[in-house]
Amino acid sequence: MARLAILVGQPSEPGPYVIRVKVPGGVKLMPHTHPEDRIYTVISGVFYIGLGAEFDPDKLEAYPPGLGLDPDRKCHS
Repeated sequence: MARLAILVGQPSEPGPYVIRVKVPGGVKLMPHTHPEDRIYTVISGVFYIGLGAEFDPDKLEAYPPGLGLDPDRKCHS
């Protein structure tokens, strides 16, 4: 199960915020969108993300630690 910690701000209120999410290996996040722009930074491990409304494990891209990305509010998994 994923764990989430709010580090700065409040996600339910207007304005910037920072959250840390820890996801165990093997967890699959199904396609979804966010109402605001987001920037992700991988702290450790490898984060696999796919774009599109359907989950396709063959189209996942690997992002190593230290890389920030912003899926531009596109549907992603």
